[in-house]
Amino acid sequence: MGNLGPYQDITTLAKSLGGVDKLIKSIEYDAVKKSAPVLLGVGALIGVGAKPIFDAGKRGWAKYKGSGAAAAEAKDQLKAVVEESMTSNDSDGDSSGVRQER
Repeated sequence: MGNLGPYQDITTLAKSLGGVDKLIKSIEYDAVKKSAPVLLGVGALIGVGAKPIFDAGKRGWAKYKGSGAAAAEAKDQLKAVVEESMTSNDSDGDSSGVRQER
C-alpha cells in the first residue's frame, strides 16, 4: 500500500483491469451475479403468490357478470309484471293506471 491508502488500491486495480470503466463493469457484473439467485427466488415467489390472486379476480369477475345477468332478468320480469298490471287495470275500466283494492 502506498501513501494514498485505499484510493491507490482502487486506481491500481483499475489500471490492471484496463481502466476505470472496466473496473465499474466488473463490479456491476459481480453484483448482478450475486443477486441473480435472489431475483430468481423473488420472481418465483411472486409467480406463486400471483396465481391465487388472479384466480380470485377471475371468480369475482364471473360473479359480477352473473349478477349483471340476474339483474337484467329481474328487470325484465318486473317490466312484464308492471305491463300485465297496467293491461289488467285498463281492462277493468280503470284508466288511471293504478290498481285499486276492492
